[in-house]
Amino acid sequence: MFSILIPTWNNLELLKLCVRSIRENSSLAHQIIVHVNDGSDGSLEWVRTQQLPHTHSPQNVGICLAVNEAAMLAQHDYILYLNDDMYCCPGWDTALVNKMKGLDTDLFMLSGTMIEPVQTSNPCVIVKDYGRSPDQFAEQELLANLPSHHTVSYTHLMSWQDFEPLKDIINSPSQLEFFAEQPLLLNNPSIEPMKDFLREIVRQALS
Repeated sequence: MFSILIPTWNNLELLKLCVRSIRENSSLAHQIIVHVNDGSDGSLEWVRTQQLPHTHSPQNVGICLAVNEAAMLAQHDYILYLNDDMYCCPGWDTALVNKMKGLDTDLFMLSGTMIEPVQTSNPCVIVKDYGRSPDQFAEQELLANLPSHHTVSYTHLMSWQDFEPLKDIINSPSQLEFFAEQPLLLNNPSIEPMKDFLREIVRQALS
């Protein structure tokens, strides 16, 4: 269903937890792709032993390049980005797919509801502390509390009209020009829907 891109930089235990959550809590079949920055903590070897599709750089190249590199291996029509410190709860993928089915356009980005320990005023975040490291993660408590969290919408539709982070780009001709010139997701055919969405953002902002 999704090609899931996970950039990581020497966060082996977090990466293990992230990948395990995808494998255990997904209802659909997904492709997990990891970009390993450095990997001297054993994460590169672990990704290889897990036979996960991956790309690698000897040093940290940053999120943007790492995601672009990983996207070149995408085999599905939909790309999903995860940080290596994210945990996917049961039902995460069916919630996204159900939201997608209700859209009347193929130009979209969806953000799943996140659970974080501190208040950041992010409308896509539920504030609840389930631990701040793999060894402190209260996984069973989180899973037990999921029914109460389901009262909050899992997904938020982002478009050029209402997605707050895009305002700085849309309102700045210089940033808009820079944004439009970036090889955001390179040339992999499987990511054309995302590229089309970004082109539409720029087209509508300039019209």
